[in-house]
Amino acid sequence: MNIIWFTGRQAHKPALVGGKGANLGRLNSAGFPVPQGFTVRTAAYRAFITARRLDAVSSIARQDLDYAVAAAVSETASPIRAAPSPAHYPLALARDIDAAYARLGACDTR
Repeated sequence: MNIIWFTGRQAHKPALVGGKGANLGRLNSAGFPVPQGFTVRTAAYRAFITARRLDAVSSIARQDLDYAVAAAVSETASPIRAAPSPAHYPLALARDIDAAYARLGACDTR
């Protein structure tokens, strides 16, 4: 499976779910009120990014950029504008995400 639920045993491992997903997993494990949710496995995300040649796009988020300088932001973001669109998910990943969203829709939110 390409997704891990915030309530899962592995949900607190950044290597598997990324930093934000791991933080949500840790909060959930500690008893904080975390909404029902899931994250895409880091490996599935990386495979998608690499297969779609979106590496340059994903690296922009990791850059130390002064967002107050519009010209710098525009220049740095040019790979995003040049990225192929739409970037379709692999079928197996899309099915896993669809199934997880369907499960979320079936959750009792009372």
